[in-house]
Amino acid sequence: MQINVLEYFEQGALKHCPSKVAIIGSDKIYTFRELETYAKKFAALILQRKDIINQPIAVFLPKNANTIIADLGILYSGNFYNNLDVKSPSQRLKNIIDNINPAFIITTSQLLEALKKIGFEGDRIILIDELYEVEIPYNNEMILKRLDSVIDTDPVCLINTSGSTGIPKGVVMHHRSVIDFIDWVNNELGWN
Repeated sequence: MQINVLEYFEQGALKHCPSKVAIIGSDKIYTFRELETYAKKFAALILQRKDIINQPIAVFLPKNANTIIADLGILYSGNFYNNLDVKSPSQRLKNIIDNINPAFIITTSQLLEALKKIGFEGDRIILIDELYEVEIPYNNEMILKRLDSVIDTDPVCLINTSGSTGIPKGVVMHHRSVIDFIDWVNNELGWN
C-alpha cells in the first residue's frame, strides 16, 4: 500500500489522539492537533512564496519545536527538508547549501547573519518567526490535495554525511523507509 508520512501521521496519532502532547518545547507544549495546524499554516506560508513540489528546502534552526513544525510544514507543502546544523562551520554550511541548492532556507531572524556570511540571503529565506507574527490562513483541502501527488518513494528528507572527502554528501530518506522505521521502533518497544 502506498502511503506517505503525512497520511501515516493523520491516520495515526492525529486521528486517534489529537489532544495528546506531541512536542514539549521550551516555552510551549503542542498537541498533535496544534502541531498539524501550525505545520499546515507553515506549508501555506511556503506556497505563498512559490508553488513548488518535490524540492529540497533547508531548515537552519536550533533543534527545537520550530524545527519539527518547519519539517512537517515542508512535507505538507509537498516538498522535502534538509535540517542543517546551526553549529556547523561556515564553509561546511556553504558546501551543503551549494550542493543541494534549496528552494528556500527556513531560519529565524537571530540566525540571518550566519546565512549572510556565506552569501545566502534574499527572497529564498523564510523566517519561521512569521508563523507567529501574522495570521496565515490555509486551505486544508488544497494542502491535502497536493499530497495526492506524493508517493511513498518520494523524498522526505536529506541527511548530510560527515563529508570525509571534504564535501558533505546527502543521503535521501523516502516516505516508505521512514514509515518502515517508525513501525519497527513501535514494534520493538511494544508501542503497538
